[in-house]
Amino acid sequence: MRHKYKRLKGYKDKAASQTLHAKRRALERFGIRLSDKGVAELIQTIQSNGAQFVRRESNRVAVYRMEIDGASALVVYDRSRKTIVTVMRESKNVQNG
Repeated sequence: MRHKYKRLKGYKDKAASQTLHAKRRALERFGIRLSDKGVAELIQTIQSNGAQFVRRESNRVAVYRMEIDGASALVVYDRSRKTIVTVMRESKNVQNG
């Protein structure tokens, strides 16, 4: 038997939720308002090998070091969904890839 689940009001798919989370963290951690175009540019930079690879978190998620509006940031990218998951400040215990 196949179940049909009704989408909850305001529910977004996983990719949209990841992008929203990344935008919120960029604002919270760096004071940067990332637009959809800004997110697309980060993704394009990662996909064209323009970002410094730091480490792989899983088969689909990797961390890259990038500059965003003059600030050095760690950007977590989901290659399956082609989305930015989050944006973080660098910490002293970050290992290079």
